[in-house]
Amino acid sequence: MMDCKQHFFNYDKAWAAGWRPDDYKQWLLYWTIRRRSKPHIHTEWKFSQRYDGVSNSATLQDGSKCNRFKFISFTHPEYWDTLIVPLTDFEEDKAWKKACSMSDMALDWFIHWANNSRYRKLFTNDSIYGANPVPYDTVGQVCHVSSLNLWKPDPDKTWCSKSNAELLIAAKGDDVVEEITKYRAEMKPTQYFKLLSRLLLIWQGKCINCGCTESDCGQCVAVQGHPCHWVKPSKCSRCFDGNGHLKKGGE
Repeated sequence: MMDCKQHFFNYDKAWAAGWRPDDYKQWLLYWTIRRRSKPHIHTEWKFSQRYDGVSNSATLQDGSKCNRFKFISFTHPEYWDTLIVPLTDFEEDKAWKKACSMSDMALDWFIHWANNSRYRKLFTNDSIYGANPVPYDTVGQVCHVSSLNLWKPDPDKTWCSKSNAELLIAAKGDDVVEEITKYRAEMKPTQYFKLLSRLLLIWQGKCINCGCTESDCGQCVAVQGHPCHWVKPSKCSRCFDGNGHLKKGGE
């Protein structure tokens, strides 16, 4: 098993650290996204070292305007919030297949890149995509401006968090990531961050509210004087009622 990483660009943290958009158009786009997705404005799915850590996402940067691969060094980790996504090799391969499909690249392009120094030099600093990648949905991003849903995303186009959510669904399956699937058409970066964070707790066997586990509920004992129990998967009795609803005053 290898770990993939899901990186979320945190606008507020990056701004505080001195980052600034390149120009007014970029600032306007990021402001539009942040308006409904504070604080995250971009996501990158980073494959494991089985694929040499290449990233996949959809972006307007570098002239791509589509879903693409790119080798990103993430030299400013303070700008990003990162979640580790543990996948089996088989699951990662399914995510890879989906990423190649969205970027219109052959499944074995990575092998040619890894074994050909000329190919490696050509792509090291560039976005990697084929002739017919899934295009970036610039108009669909306007849906982030207002909660009135006056604009609808194009089902045949994509953006960063929407693309990355598709990789997770491909890896884990619709049933396993039901909540992600439900919001896939209009997935916003921060919404995806919250849903993925919750799923990771479930996969780790932790309460999604307090983080207690089957073998360690010391914090619950300290609060209520006795151990908790599971009322629903990843929902402990201290935090949730018998129907799985968060109790009033839940942390």
